[in-house]
Amino acid sequence: MATADAPPALDVKQQREASPDEEDNFFNSDLFLNTEYMEQTFPFGTREVKLLVSESACTDFDLTGQVIWPAAQLLAAYLADNPHWAHGREAAVELGAGAGLVGCVAAQQCRVVLTDGSDTVVKLLRRNAALNSHGHDVSCAFLDWESQSDIAAVRAASPGGAGFDLVLGADVCYGQNALPALFMCAAALLRRTPGAAMLLGYVSRAAIIDRSLPVESRKAGLHIEEISGTRSSVGGGLHGVVYHLRWPDPEDGCCEPGTSSAAQPGR
Repeated sequence: MATADAPPALDVKQQREASPDEEDNFFNSDLFLNTEYMEQTFPFGTREVKLLVSESACTDFDLTGQVIWPAAQLLAAYLADNPHWAHGREAAVELGAGAGLVGCVAAQQCRVVLTDGSDTVVKLLRRNAALNSHGHDVSCAFLDWESQSDIAAVRAASPGGAGFDLVLGADVCYGQNALPALFMCAAALLRRTPGAAMLLGYVSRAAIIDRSLPVESRKAGLHIEEISGTRSSVGGGLHGVVYHLRWPDPEDGCCEPGTSSAAQPGR
């Protein structure tokens, strides 16, 4: 959840005088916060994206968005090669945007709102949005997938408050417990119009998450299918894929959760 900026740190003497019996006050969480970034260029054909990124992630799990993960590179490259997914859209939103690679590629074609659940990462997103201001308008917002007020605020930033016609996410399926909130949030932000779509960059790391994708997406009311030709090696013996999620139509049938024909990424 969002937290207020910490007050100026006291020196050791001041800390002892303020609370002599509380040893925990000597612990400064900022010691583990890495906000030193390097600029990195990601070329995509005749275009490029410049981002400030960390060479290694912070030890805080919530700050892994400071680095570029394999699924983000996979989805960004796919979007760059297939700009029709974003071209002509009224607006797109990226969930768990991290450093913002995918969203900045999409911003070459349409307006984009970049979101993340970490205040520190949102600050990084704003800096990266400024580095790539040559495209369409890019804005940034804090978004906790389980917060209805956060979701409402982000949806209000969509055209007419009716939702986004493109939702993006890459390497956001980091745990089975995160999937229900992810897909419910995506469904809440996705405009209910024909052609509205979510693109999900996914790297298979655990069979249980592979199996849960079609189940949890269907629970959120979304149809999921693998995009042909996107399955590829992302290094380290891992494979990635890009999924297309959308509102179902009558031709999708009425199969029960878990019986989707979508290919399993770990297969």
